[in-house]
Amino acid sequence: MSIELNSRQRAKLRGMAMNIKPAVHIGRQGLGPSLVREISIALDRDELVKVRVATETREERAGIVSEIADQTNSCMCGATGATACFYRPSKQKLIDLSKEQ
Repeated sequence: MSIELNSRQRAKLRGMAMNIKPAVHIGRQGLGPSLVREISIALDRDELVKVRVATETREERAGIVSEIADQTNSCMCGATGATACFYRPSKQKLIDLSKEQ
C-alpha cells in the first residue's frame, strides 16, 4: 500500500504535526520490531505520528525513517532535524485531506 500525497496535503500534515509531541523515541540501538509495532499502533490511533530518531549521522537517520515508512505502510510527510512525521489513514478518517487537491 503506497500513500500518495500532494504538496498541499504534506504541508497541511506538517502544520498539524507542529502541535504534537513525538510518540516514539528511537535511540542508538536502532529500530526494532517492538518500536515498529508501537509506531503502527500510534498510527492506527492518531493517523499522524511524530517520531524522534537519535542517531550519529544523517544517513543513518534517513535509513531509519525510510524503514519506518516501509514497515508501517505510512508516508513520511516531513522531517526536521532528528524528528520526522508519518501519516497513515485509519478507518475512522480522523484527518480530512480530501479538500487539499
